[in-house]
Amino acid sequence: VSQSRYICAPPFSLVGFTAKTQARDNVENIICEFSSALGNISIVGQNLSITIANKDTEYKAGLYKYDLQLTGNSQVITIAKGTFEIQPTITK
Repeated sequence: VSQSRYICAPPFSLVGFTAKTQARDNVENIICEFSSALGNISIVGQNLSITIANKDTEYKAGLYKYDLQLTGNSQVITIAKGTFEIQPTITK
């Protein structure tokens, strides 16, 4: 089962742009990556859709950093960035 998350896109045309996002636990270690090239980010009109498969949700508990970048028209634009936490299961 896959899930999609819709993210509002910037107020400019996304024609010709690709998208990429990575989550890392440190500067060197990529935990997960989604992109137009990998087929798990799609751009339709002004909307981005990130499809996350079940296998892409099995990460160890911890604090992670991410960003979401658009590439096109000879530029790279970061439209979102931040941190998120994955917590261990509490109820057994």
